Amino acid sequence: MNTKMKLVGALLAATLTSTASAGIVTEWGYNNQAGFLLWTGKGEPVGPLTASGDSSTGSTNIIDNNLLSDGIPDGIIDAFDSALPTHLAWGTPYVPKNPGGLQSSLDVDSAVLGAPGSLITDGDFVNGTSITHNNFIINSDSDSLQTAFALDALTLTPSAWIGGEMVASVNYAPQLAFGIAFHETPNNQAMCANGEANGVGDNLTAGGDSACGDIFEITGLSDLGLVPVLGPNYIEFTVPFYLTTGDSAWDQHVYYITTRLSGLTILPESFPCTEDAALTCFGFVTKEDQSNILQAQFKIRVPEPTTIALFGLALIATGFASRKKNRL
Repeated sequence: MNTKMKLVGALLAATLTSTASAGIVTEWGYNNQAGFLLWTGKGEPVGPLTASGDSSTGSTNIIDNNLLSDGIPDGIIDAFDSALPTHLAWGTPYVPKNPGGLQSSLDVDSAVLGAPGSLITDGDFVNGTSITHNNFIINSDSDSLQTAFALDALTLTPSAWIGGEMVASVNYAPQLAFGIAFHETPNNQAMCANGEANGVGDNLTAGGDSACGDIFEITGLSDLGLVPVLGPNYIEFTVPFYLTTGDSAWDQHVYYITTRLSGLTILPESFPCTEDAALTCFGFVTKEDQSNILQAQFKIRVPEPTTIALFGLALIATGFASRKKNRL
């Protein structure tokens, strides 16, 4: 064995000292469902704010929304939990510029069913639920959505693994809960709420007319202990996921799930936050007279030591293949 092979072997041996009995899930099937648990309208009880839709869309409900006396879900998915609405609609259409007479709305695209193997550990992002703001022109902001509270649930079912035997059972990832503070902005202002002039950037209608884009903030992330990372046109955050197998041979249970929200312009840091003016706002601007999609994506990865072990296995396999080729 040459020096390179000895070093790789030593690295692998040292790494596998703690993970020799650990199994690693390499592929997953998934089910992602989300819906609205609470909502308020600015003009309530007068404002026409309605809720409809079904977060499970006919499949088994996976959202934990049976609240205890302290307002926290009980942590168990059972017959006390039910599907949530996915469609909130509001506003009296301003017919001259909204001839279709359409209300504005928020829609959650729920029950995203992934086939086995559709999510690869340490792979790329896959699409989860999305939120669409159908931003149609209404008469005023007096009967608009003001706040909403959403729950987002994810199940992960192992479909391929290495390093041991396991049962491909459904596992519940940490359920996300977050608020939405909505701002139905007047379209006749010279300077819009996002800090740009009327008719500039996102402050246009689909037909190119001047307007002010509406705004919704994502609130409550700090309550979950999440620390969002801001990219050029996205925010993302990571939570640990503990795989429960019931088999002591699988001592590597911890994975990390990263959720990314993208597709819309991020609010400038100068925007005054609803929760706390000292905090950076995490929210988005939506254009008038069109559908604006905030896409949620997620990926899963294993902790670094396991990644090193897999890398070592690949190097050894490459080394053996090279030695065999040299003997031919």
